[in-house]
Amino acid sequence: MGRISKNQEEQIKRRITMLAEEKMVASEIAEALGISTVTVYRYRDRYNIPMKEASRGRKPNGDRSGQRFDDKVRFLASAGATVSDVAAKLQVPVAVVKAVARKYGIPIEGLN
Repeated sequence: MGRISKNQEEQIKRRITMLAEEKMVASEIAEALGISTVTVYRYRDRYNIPMKEASRGRKPNGDRSGQRFDDKVRFLASAGATVSDVAAKLQVPVAVVKAVARKYGIPIEGLN
């Protein structure tokens, strides 16, 4: 893959920043955006994006703090929003919504 345009770079930066603000760790951001973890770390370092560090383990009950983004997806889906509706509302690609819905088992219309 060749170099990306400034516009594409800005979009990736904005998406990484938004997901980092939702307390997602680099591996979750990479999975949601369909990019490598190394790319996420490069953007973090290049643009000084504050990011939650991955924990070495989960709490015994499986709870993880900072799951605000999937809560938003869950809330919108429970209100009858489709994958496209949620993506538009949260200003993220449809692929991000699908990845989060699959990861957290959120039933949502339009998830194939």
